[in-house]
This record gives sequence, C-alpha cells and structure tokens, in this order.
Amino acid sequence: MSDPRPIIHAHVCALIDRLGGVTAANAVLEARWGGGHSAGTLSKKRARQLDWTLPDILALQEAAGDWSLFDWLMGQVPAEARSVCLVQGVADLSREVGEAQHASLSAVADPAMRPQAAKELQDVIEKAQRLQAALSRGAEGRG
Repeated sequence: MSDPRPIIHAHVCALIDRLGGVTAANAVLEARWGGGHSAGTLSKKRARQLDWTLPDILALQEAAGDWSLFDWLMGQVPAEARSVCLVQGVADLSREVGEAQHASLSAVADPAMRPQAAKELQDVIEKAQRLQAALSRGAEGRG
C-alpha cells in the first residue's frame, strides 16, 4: 500500500471546509472532546506539521455527516476482514436491541425511564443504519 497520508489529509481538509473552516472545525472538536484543542493546532495539521488523530477524524466526519474517508479506508481492507466488520455490525445491533428492549420494559414500569428508553432506541436506529450502509457498500463491491 502506498502512503495513505495525502489521501487522509485531503479528506480531512475537505471535512474542515464543509464545516466552515478551521475555527468552526475547532469548535466541533472543543464541543466533542472538551479542552485541549486550538485553531492553531488544526492549522498545523492542515500545513502537515502534525498528523490527524483518529478521534478528531471521527468527530469531524460525524459533524459533517460525511463518512467518505472511512468508506475509502474500508476499500483498502481485504474482503475477509470486511466480512468480520459485518459480523461485528450484526453483533453490535443485537446488543443494542437487547438494551433497548430492557430499557423499554423498564419504562413501562417507571415512566421516568422513558428518556433512557428513547436513547436506547436511537442507538438501535444508528447501529441499524450503519449496518445497512455497510451491506449496501458490499453490494456495490466496495466492502
């Protein structure tokens, strides 16, 4: 595999631009991870003086609603490993369904549990959407 850093760099810079620039992206990271981020650090990363961190990439992708970098990365993974990712996706979904069932039944007995049950159901929806996207990418031959 050739050096993936230029491709990763291009994707992350595009995410930052989609979010409105370095200041806006920094605000996303501050909101997500708390202190310790600065627009100067992001500028250094854009100038390739520092590498991008995985947590920051995750936060920026989520904020932009753009998972194209991870789609590209998954395309680099051998088919055998991608099938393991699908199995993990099924396992994650199953776990979330169990948690949602428990929380929903608890909410029947205690209405104060309804917000927690709603959160658990949202987790199910998110895991199901991720699994659906992974399966759709596989149908397109991308993993």
